[in-house]
Amino acid sequence: MNPEPQDADDPFRLARFDPPSIDELNRLIPDYEFISFIDRGGMGAVYQAKQKALDRMVAVKMLPPALGSRRVFVDRFKREARILARLSHRHIVSLYDYGEVPGGGSIFYAMEYVKGTNLRHLMRKGDMSPRQMLSIVTQICDALQYAHHKNVIHRDVKPANILIDEQGNVKVADFGLAKKLGLDADKQGLTSASDALGTPDYIAPEAMTRDQHVDHRADIYSLGVMLYEMLTGSVPRGLGWDPPSRAAGADARLDAVVSKALQANPKKRFQQVSEVTRALEGVLKTGPIKQADRGPFSRVDAGAATLPYAHLPAPGPLPPAHRRVKAWGGGVIALFMLVASGKMAMDGTLMQFFAPGPTPTPFLPEAPALPPVNPREAQRSLAEWVINHGGMINISLTDDAAGLAAQAGRPMGDKADIREIASLPKGDFEVWRVSAAQCDFFNDDDMAELIRHCERVDTVNNLNLHGTQISPSSLALLIKLAPHLTHLRLTSTSAFTEESVHFLKACTNLTHLFITTSASDPMNLDVAEDMRLVQKMQEFLPNCRIAVE
Repeated sequence: MNPEPQDADDPFRLARFDPPSIDELNRLIPDYEFISFIDRGGMGAVYQAKQKALDRMVAVKMLPPALGSRRVFVDRFKREARILARLSHRHIVSLYDYGEVPGGGSIFYAMEYVKGTNLRHLMRKGDMSPRQMLSIVTQICDALQYAHHKNVIHRDVKPANILIDEQGNVKVADFGLAKKLGLDADKQGLTSASDALGTPDYIAPEAMTRDQHVDHRADIYSLGVMLYEMLTGSVPRGLGWDPPSRAAGADARLDAVVSKALQANPKKRFQQVSEVTRALEGVLKTGPIKQADRGPFSRVDAGAATLPYAHLPAPGPLPPAHRRVKAWGGGVIALFMLVASGKMAMDGTLMQFFAPGPTPTPFLPEAPALPPVNPREAQRSLAEWVINHGGMINISLTDDAAGLAAQAGRPMGDKADIREIASLPKGDFEVWRVSAAQCDFFNDDDMAELIRHCERVDTVNNLNLHGTQISPSSLALLIKLAPHLTHLRLTSTSAFTEESVHFLKACTNLTHLFITTSASDPMNLDVAEDMRLVQKMQEFLPNCRIAVE
């Protein structure tokens, strides 16, 4: 590990603590000679120390004593240690030891000490050439491909977690948010359906709404953000972010690589990290890259010979939950048939294990998809649902692509607003605007149902949630409309908060956002905090017009 000021994007920054002193640790853990404090975050403090028995330098990570009584943090800390113990790769930090502080004060583990720096620090210095950047990224790719092959997704890929030693070797660190997939996946239930673990600037869109269903392609998205930031000096934000070649004069061949890695739909991204490796290798091997190589990493190059894990497959996308349960159940049935056919001997007590009992309820998303219908039926189903719930819609009778894109010119109000099912045309139409402003009581359950209907039509780009009773967390569902959503009204609701900002930032195509803050209320004195959120939202969506009403 290496010294580095604590990043502002630390996802656990609210759980700060005062780390134990060097003298205190040397007294409590005599097997190690603690030398210096390195860094701290919400999940622990890291120290440089010497493991006395083997006379080697290590980095010791300790869980804050204050979190020792909180099961979720203890389980995550232990899970990180278990995951590191299973991964043996030259570009992933190695785990050496695990233990508890005498007296039950805390737990710790010792890992490989990386003398050098991290990628965040290198990026701030700004002295890497594009070839050096890509060489570093291909090493990261090899580490992630190996981890994915072992059914581990990192979930917090970012520059601060990429260590680089003095010889230019990359080490991927901090598996505190890592997740196991497959049959040996963790069963602790450390995340709920509403959790969105990761660092906001780097988190994949799907992780904002259904973290339990995120697979290895979320790491590919984070990798794409990091590559874009390395090439341009900023993370991709807003409507139609400029490709690296236009934003910073990077090699134009990299634009397609970055664009594919940053697709909001996981199915449209690279499906394996090894595909990113091959794409970058193609750039490295086919002609000069702009700017001359320089610095201590110029000797590091990418190639199949130096990336031994590039060929390993990662697990495929997670099947729906009911299919996972069905597969598991099939294995039990097969085993039962084996027992029943006399292939195995067992007494009556053990046979009771296989006795009929209640069927376990499979985990299903909170808003299961509606059954598929043809486009015409989906449009009418959406329209009828909105109207039956007291809302109104606006439709278009044209299928002309240019006409559909010119939403600003579409009529609203008066006869253009449809509030009765009888007013729907008998022929084909497309719903482009939905308003829930007149609904008597529109809550989170209604929001989930509405999004499911909108998701099936892919034509709604204007959504009015004025006066609704939705919570900030329900705005995470907007990621499903993000490719089309351009206008959003959140006035007279309590949905615009610190929490919802991180959900709204995923709606990169928004051009108009209407909100209500306490600044509109002369009796509320917390105006500065609300305006800070507005400013933060504007930074995430620089091309969006934000109106405070």
